[in-house]
Amino acid sequence: METLMEKTQRMEQLSLAYVEAVAATAGLTTLIPRVDDDSIDMAIFSRSRTRPRVELQAKCTSRAAGGDEFPFQLSRKNYDDLRTTDLLVPRILVVVVVPEDIADWITIAVAEESTLLRCVAYWYSLRGLPNRNQESVTVRVLREQVLDPIAINNMMDRIKGGELP
Repeated sequence: METLMEKTQRMEQLSLAYVEAVAATAGLTTLIPRVDDDSIDMAIFSRSRTRPRVELQAKCTSRAAGGDEFPFQLSRKNYDDLRTTDLLVPRILVVVVVPEDIADWITIAVAEESTLLRCVAYWYSLRGLPNRNQESVTVRVLREQVLDPIAINNMMDRIKGGELP
């Protein structure tokens, strides 16, 4: 079978699709910018009166060691763009963790009752983290910060109230 996309491209597409699915389930709208020159892959916003919004950089990995947290390496540009404190719209990093084997990422049942994604996303706010003078920066992503419909709606409520995600 001819492969049309590299694995890393598939991972990028799956991470965006996962976040869109979570946002849709939460009743939120997504927007994907035409150009990603500011480390923003997607914006999620609510249609509530004040229109709370969060922007995010989506990443995907199949290497997330067990424990309460896992290391994730970012380019310095992404790190700096996400740690900025003087923005009106808060930014987060979203890391989707998938199985190593692509065949294990999704199972679609013959019946219309189920589709199973074998991945999970975690979110992390880098806002205010210190400057790092290196080409790449490793951050510690907390497993307790799962990006699911409840978490994202709670995040929108905090943003609506003038707080950070």
